[in-house]
Amino acid sequence: MIAISQKSEPEAGLVLGIDAAWTEHHPSGVALITRVKQGFRIVRLGRSYEEFLAERGFILDKDEKPLGGLPAFKEIIKVASEQGRGEVQVIALDMPLSRGLITGRRACDNMISRIYGGRGASTHSPSRERPGSLSEDFRDTLVTLGFHLALEAGEKKAFFEVYPHASLIEMFSLEYRLPYKVGHSLKYWPALSLEERRIKRVEMLNHLRSLLGTFLVNLDEFLAPLDPHGTYRIDKLKGYEDLLDALVSALTGGLYLEKRIQAHGDEDGFVWVPRL
Repeated sequence: MIAISQKSEPEAGLVLGIDAAWTEHHPSGVALITRVKQGFRIVRLGRSYEEFLAERGFILDKDEKPLGGLPAFKEIIKVASEQGRGEVQVIALDMPLSRGLITGRRACDNMISRIYGGRGASTHSPSRERPGSLSEDFRDTLVTLGFHLALEAGEKKAFFEVYPHASLIEMFSLEYRLPYKVGHSLKYWPALSLEERRIKRVEMLNHLRSLLGTFLVNLDEFLAPLDPHGTYRIDKLKGYEDLLDALVSALTGGLYLEKRIQAHGDEDGFVWVPRL
């Protein structure tokens, strides 16, 4: 375990955060942010790789269902650099990553589960099938494009694995993980009626959005709060959730550049968690 807790001077440069689906069949949220004097500024968002690349990225009044697919990293980095007018310095991915083949749980998975399991944030177990070769493809493609798997905090042209639940616990000093996952509302609130769960689901997404607004100076320009009384399709809420997770990943990347971060794991993989 590598502990680095001191705060350095803010770094310029762009940070990509990706809430990467573990299969190509589901969409992956993508967020591009940059450091500014007051915190961080959103540059571009997408509920999927395709949406991130299209036109101006995510637009609030879009109603299309985001699609799954594989990331065209070369194009994503090119679009990010052009719109952000700089170089992408860090790519933070909610995806198991390793220098070798991932076949099961790693030391980092066990460490995170030991530290955060009591607060409801144990990790999922990776396997040969999920994410399987997808993780290797991500790693190899990014290395080909001039990035490297991070070993120390603050490195430029680095990519690394994050875990949004742990990031949120540390960023906001939470006693327990936030119950904002759209597909788990019955698990979170089994005693509530369907309508009550619907309301709670929206409340928790709005609550997470509000928390992130303490770091992101222009959040309102990109992501409006949900209407507490509105009726939303599940895919619409899931896309909103994916954007929030991508922003958490990106903010973790920004804190990595500031060296306000801690790495858990060994040579088989690290999970980087903010340490404020």
